[in-house]
Amino acid sequence: MAELQVQTKVTQIIPAKVSFNYAEIDTQLDVTLKKYNGLVFTEDTVKECKKTMTELRKGKKSLNDFRIKTKALLTEDITKFEDQCKKLNDKFDTVINPISLQADKFEVDRREQKRIDIQTIIDTLTDERFLEYKYYSQLVITEQMLNKGTKIKAINIDLTNQADLLLSQQNIEEANIELIKSKVELANSQYGVTLLNNLYLGLLEDGKDINSLIKMINENAEKTKIVAEEAEAERLAIEARKAERKIKLEADNVAQKKADRVNHERQIELEKRREADRAKWKAEEEAESERLDAIKKEESRVNEAKVIIPGPSKVVEQAKLKATETYTVTGTETQLDALEEYLNDNGYTWI
Repeated sequence: MAELQVQTKVTQIIPAKVSFNYAEIDTQLDVTLKKYNGLVFTEDTVKECKKTMTELRKGKKSLNDFRIKTKALLTEDITKFEDQCKKLNDKFDTVINPISLQADKFEVDRREQKRIDIQTIIDTLTDERFLEYKYYSQLVITEQMLNKGTKIKAINIDLTNQADLLLSQQNIEEANIELIKSKVELANSQYGVTLLNNLYLGLLEDGKDINSLIKMINENAEKTKIVAEEAEAERLAIEARKAERKIKLEADNVAQKKADRVNHERQIELEKRREADRAKWKAEEEAESERLDAIKKEESRVNEAKVIIPGPSKVVEQAKLKATETYTVTGTETQLDALEEYLNDNGYTWI
């Protein structure tokens, strides 16, 4: 397409020039405004000062109005010239704008098609290498790739190198995962524990060094075994104490039942002896009462007859009569020794 040239030429230019009574006004203002220099507001001059300010502002406004009006007259031809150039410029725009829109759309379409082509390359590289999302998501389309100057061939080479590197990283990770699983399984078998893979696989995912993880697995397995053994030993000790307490409790229950039975039998025997003693004591009391009555009667007759008669030897003999009782005594060795000493000191015969 031939280059379009617009042949423009200036037919007439008259520079803007304004002359007015500048010197006259300048001198007049110096004289007029000089008398207002140093004007001071006071209570007495406030009204006059305000009036002066109003007059000064009116003078300033009239000067500004003169400037605006004169400038409009000076720029009238310039404004007309600007409008004419704008109309000519619009003629260009009526043709340029549609072409520009097509050019923009063409560039958008070109970039989109290139994006599709690059994505196809990425998809192919991903499928051929069986890359997982974690890795193929790193193959991204950049703005530089979409530039017109960047060739598809160069992009393909760059993405291929990236994909090969990502595949290598993926293979290393998969090998490390299998190694972690085997080390956990071996540690579980060796130490008799149940470590889980998830903890160590998560640390591997976070970037933990594989050798550090293997060391951690062995240390954790050993610690877990020690803790388990200590827990088992404590559990067995608790079970042993529980069994010991159970046996002792059962023995105590048996002994208590036996003691209760013996005590019951002793209670029955003791009650029988008490009944016999009470019957015996009652008979003795009755006999002694009768004897005392007889003694009193005998003493009364002696006193009346003033005859000395022998004393109540039979009563003495009755008091000296001995009885035999059977007792079963339970106590400590010290208590039993004290009982024996008491019986001996008081003339009791015991077996």
